[in-house]
Amino acid sequence: MGAGLTARRHSPAWLGDGLYVLEWALTLAAIGLWASGKIYVPLMNAGSVLLVGAWTLRWAHTRRPFPVTPIDLPLVLFMLSAAVGLWAMPNWWEALTRLYLYLGAVGLFYLLAECSPRALARFSAGFVAFAATLSLYFVTQNDWANQPVKFAAVRALGLALNRLVPDLGQYKPHPNVVASVLALVLPVALMLALQSWRSRAMADRLTTLIAVGGGLVVLFGVGMTASRGAWLALAGAAALALWWWLASRASPRFAAPQPAVFWGGIALVALAASIVFIVRPQLITTIFGALPGFSSAVSRLEVYQQSWRLVQDAPFTGGGLAAFPALYSTYILVIPQSFITHAHNAFLNVLVEQGWPGLGGFAGLMALAAWRATTQLRAAPDAYRPFVIAGALGIGIMILHGLSDAALIVSRMAPAMLIPAGLCLAGAAQSAGARVGAQGLAPLPAPQPWRRRLALGAVALAALLLMVVWRPALTAWHANMAAVAEARVELYGFPTNEWNDGQYADYLAPAESEARRALALDPGNRTANQRLGLAAMLRRNFGEAAQYLQQAHTADPDHHGVTKALAYSYVWLGEYDRAAPLLASIPEARTELGIYVWWWQAQGYPELSERAHATYQRLEP
Repeated sequence: MGAGLTARRHSPAWLGDGLYVLEWALTLAAIGLWASGKIYVPLMNAGSVLLVGAWTLRWAHTRRPFPVTPIDLPLVLFMLSAAVGLWAMPNWWEALTRLYLYLGAVGLFYLLAECSPRALARFSAGFVAFAATLSLYFVTQNDWANQPVKFAAVRALGLALNRLVPDLGQYKPHPNVVASVLALVLPVALMLALQSWRSRAMADRLTTLIAVGGGLVVLFGVGMTASRGAWLALAGAAALALWWWLASRASPRFAAPQPAVFWGGIALVALAASIVFIVRPQLITTIFGALPGFSSAVSRLEVYQQSWRLVQDAPFTGGGLAAFPALYSTYILVIPQSFITHAHNAFLNVLVEQGWPGLGGFAGLMALAAWRATTQLRAAPDAYRPFVIAGALGIGIMILHGLSDAALIVSRMAPAMLIPAGLCLAGAAQSAGARVGAQGLAPLPAPQPWRRRLALGAVALAALLLMVVWRPALTAWHANMAAVAEARVELYGFPTNEWNDGQYADYLAPAESEARRALALDPGNRTANQRLGLAAMLRRNFGEAAQYLQQAHTADPDHHGVTKALAYSYVWLGEYDRAAPLLASIPEARTELGIYVWWWQAQGYPELSERAHATYQRLEP
């Protein structure tokens, strides 16, 4: 079966290939529906029917809906956490759109994992062609005159292209979104060109033309995005490739396999970098600020630090899929407008929205895919090896770019996020398929005694840890549930662009109940105190709010949202002396207080309006 799956069984070749093409068509059609709009529309639900249809076809033909791969467990964990995030997110339509995009990524991954070499080459050529088209669309349709551009030369070239090509009036993707996809394509184009250029066959010559020509167009597009994070990721991937070659030379000297030397070196560099950034976290901003072009990363460290507070609020469930903009604005900035779309770090963004289970699944699937690619590269068949290399480089680019940006996983390009993992595991289904017979999967081997002892030891260790941490864990659980319950009320319909007038305060009773359970176990819990304080503010009980928020501020004096809410509570109580030192750390306070003068008057609270005006006059302009 030249173009079909590696593990098809007991059917004519033409039928297997036909069903395989139909699977691809249904999966890509589903992805097209889900990526067709920025907001949810009911038609997107048809995409789930298409994807289920594709999986049903595979099951009918192979007696299994998915191939077996090494990353199945972390992938399931990631998707389960995304489903929990759908429950946690009050604006379910936004979360459902994101979940659909993730399902598209899963469907694409499993197709790639069991592709034949010929099918992989065709997919790679199509992927490069798509990226080249996206690159041309971006450079000609981006509004270079009105959008911020980091480099004058890029702006000048973009303006020239705008004059040559008319504006089509369609969707204009953000440069960082475009860069996140184009960067993943470059290793694919490179390896596809290297694989096909030796052949004299007409089809392979066409593939070479697509790979080389498309790759150059993609490279041009990456440059025009002016995404310094993507540039650094590509440079980092090149450095990883060089280190892989050096590890092959060093492995005899260390009497260790090449993968062990490779991963050992990476571990040392990662450890050293972690220590440096822990000791001097301001280097994050310094490094990005020192890059060419104007800096948009001056507050990047602040975003990371404050986003970590959102992680502490809901470590088990996450704050909700696609909820980061609402969470950051509401509980960090205390504003009703959308201010920032993601955490500028893919791992941190997943951690905020899907909790530790989501991060474990996300990081685990990439780590396992990269590990398998490096450990099995030499053993991989020659026909698969270029794609495995492209996937490994793509994983490196995703990880490195993900440290400074999260555009890929939060945008309509999210279905591409598992393509590198799928390429890393190219051919994996072939070895798994060898275990599939006419009666289905072969029986699992009997457990070995050492595995039983290891499992018992793990259970005993888990029980011991549970005895030690059960109280703080239970506290965190109740605080988590309080945070989610309150957010499901406060964030509904975000962004409203209007301050909360308190009409839904009574709906916060379940959240307050969970928060009090947390405080019964730990009176100093910051999340529980903050949520109770915010609920009291909505009921205009500012004395009670100040008590809870003061406890939260004592637990975490650098939490911007707690500091701001506490300062305003003191202002509404008329305690200007207590509010003043807190307001000094809130640069936007004077502007907001000027608006509060009008807003409180419109709400029928003239006394609070006067207090806002008095504080406004005291603050330096």
